[in-house]
Amino acid sequence: QALVSPTKRRLSDGSKLVWEHTVMEEMREFKAVGHPLFRRMHSSVTREALRRSAATGELDVARDALRLGRTQLGLADPLVQATKAWVCEVEHSARECRELLSIDTLQGLPAAMTKIGRVLTRLQKSKHDLGSSIWENYWLRRARERHEAWKRHRAALLDLEHKASEGPAAFCAAWAALALGASEVMFEFGPVITKELPCQPGIGPALVRALADPELKHLVDGATE
Repeated sequence: QALVSPTKRRLSDGSKLVWEHTVMEEMREFKAVGHPLFRRMHSSVTREALRRSAATGELDVARDALRLGRTQLGLADPLVQATKAWVCEVEHSARECRELLSIDTLQGLPAAMTKIGRVLTRLQKSKHDLGSSIWENYWLRRARERHEAWKRHRAALLDLEHKASEGPAAFCAAWAALALGASEVMFEFGPVITKELPCQPGIGPALVRALADPELKHLVDGATE
């Protein structure tokens, strides 16, 4: 029954693919993998995998399909070349984002976020019409989340960068207000902000004075309750 042509059985495209897989399995059992029909079906299945990976943006699926495509269809095949192009674009973008996300200083954050924004825009406008699953990549997903957080808190972070340049008193006062107030910017960028504290000269006395500020007493009391 499986060997009956899918055209004669009037199957849908998805069912034809299932039919091809079934026939290929039967031919494997009969050790007929060298038969022209098997090779033709294998090429057809590989092409479908390449098309599907491009439509969804599933990077792992695309890598596996690309390995098969190079063997079954050849390096010069247009579909293999197109798949290689979008996979390379996504992988390159993921590496860029990984490097930019490693920049964790107040001074380096604005430039890093600007560059991440360009990477994300480039992917969104890609000529390869990338599927939504590309955002399942950890570094691309993290970069997009980080960039969204940066856009929400850009003004506060730039103000903190300015306070850091003014000296320990100004920066510690700003840090204490944010930390004790459990602000969202501290939730999103707390490690980056706090990392600036040891870089300030005379941090100890300045931090003590900032935390003892009478205007922050209600925050201190709330944090210790």
